[in-house]
Amino acid sequence: MGLTIEKTVRSDHMDVLKNIVSICCQNDSKKYSFFYEEDDSYLFGHPGFFYFTDDSNNILGFICLSGIDRQNFDVCGFVLPAYRNNGIFSQLLTAVKEEYKNINLSFPLPAHCKNAAEVLRKNNFRYSDTECKMSLNLKNLIIYPSEFDIDITESGKGAQQCAFFKDDFFVGSCSITLINDSYCILSEVEIIKKYRGLGLGAHLINCLLGYLDEINIDKIILHVTKSNIPAFRLYQSMGFVVDSSLDYYCLNL
Repeated sequence: MGLTIEKTVRSDHMDVLKNIVSICCQNDSKKYSFFYEEDDSYLFGHPGFFYFTDDSNNILGFICLSGIDRQNFDVCGFVLPAYRNNGIFSQLLTAVKEEYKNINLSFPLPAHCKNAAEVLRKNNFRYSDTECKMSLNLKNLIIYPSEFDIDITESGKGAQQCAFFKDDFFVGSCSITLINDSYCILSEVEIIKKYRGLGLGAHLINCLLGYLDEINIDKIILHVTKSNIPAFRLYQSMGFVVDSSLDYYCLNL
């Protein structure tokens, strides 16, 4: 058994990694995904793939990293259920910490993964925040007339930039991405500084819902952190519900 470190994921390993994730999903009755870098320029000179093998070179567990920028990296990892509680995950994390210096690592983890969270804490990762995936079904939703006007700018590949005006004054903006004919993703919601604290966020969302209803969008999805209390409460008040969440554990090396 041993540890191997590589720059990026080799193409001949890809099916093996996908199979490991699939086995973990089946064993845990959860839906997982993983990320990896095909372009090593996003790793800024660091290795991006750590894996642990048995004596026959079968991969038992792995960790992949993806660079946000030179100082911040996201981490994901999986160990086959039959080999959990054997210290493999800790050895992989130790190898990562030895290779990465003066770097901030962030590990998103489903809330039910208690054992993995404990291993992260033992390796000096600390809970940072919880990111929630929220959704709203527009079918049969009562949408009231808006006090805002909306201006849409197409930005390619289903993306649209939305600007909101009240009495011809610009008050805020957001981005939406049309995934298909029935649902979209909402992001970058912002009320400009001088209009914050006036309860205009609800008016902005209501205006957006009216537009989405006009173009026959049935469902809207967004991501928000629980630490962003005003935004989280706003979306709840507008009828959004939490579909899933990820706890983020961070380590500053």
